[in-house]
Amino acid sequence: MRGSNPLARSKEDVKITSQNYKYSIMQKLIKELQDLYSWNQFYQARTLRKEMKKCQFQIKGKKQEINEFKMAQKARRGGKK
Repeated sequence: MRGSNPLARSKEDVKITSQNYKYSIMQKLIKELQDLYSWNQFYQARTLRKEMKKCQFQIKGKKQEINEFKMAQKARRGGKK
């Protein structure tokens, strides 16, 4: 019986937990990208070119990381959206 053991998990529970974990990873990556854009605006406003270039390089890397994560998720689902 499912109700007899409070620690027992159904396949649906595990699937939902897995989806929430993937969603939280994506949220974290997007938040980091937004922070980088904010810093870039800050550096642009103060014409700090060296810091701006470094930040833009980090933005490029973060975008690539997000795209790789999306592609990995897509590949795990068999290429479906």
